[in-house]
Amino acid sequence: MTPFQIVALSSLAALVLWEVARLRSAGFSGGSWLVRIGVWLAAAAAVAQPQLLQQLANLLGIGRGTDVLLYLLVFAFFGTSFFLYARTIVLQRQLTQLVRQYALDNAQRRG
Repeated sequence: MTPFQIVALSSLAALVLWEVARLRSAGFSGGSWLVRIGVWLAAAAAVAQPQLLQQLANLLGIGRGTDVLLYLLVFAFFGTSFFLYARTIVLQRQLTQLVRQYALDNAQRRG
């Protein structure tokens, strides 16, 4: 095992333990917690067994395992960006509605 693998796997193990501790103390719902744990465990598997990414690349017809990882990260980035943009639009509309309602309530009280 290389020094990088030791440091990376130790860090990933600490992250998984931290997620489990957060789940126990705060009682989060399973959906987002499960995704985060899955990402940390997948990263640990890729660090511990780098040939797994190469095997996945070969299965998908992609040249290198690092390319598979890059494509997955690009898809995750765009998906997250689109989700956060849509959520920002929703929050802006909700804030506009609140401000309008507040303005109408204050105008009626003064009038």
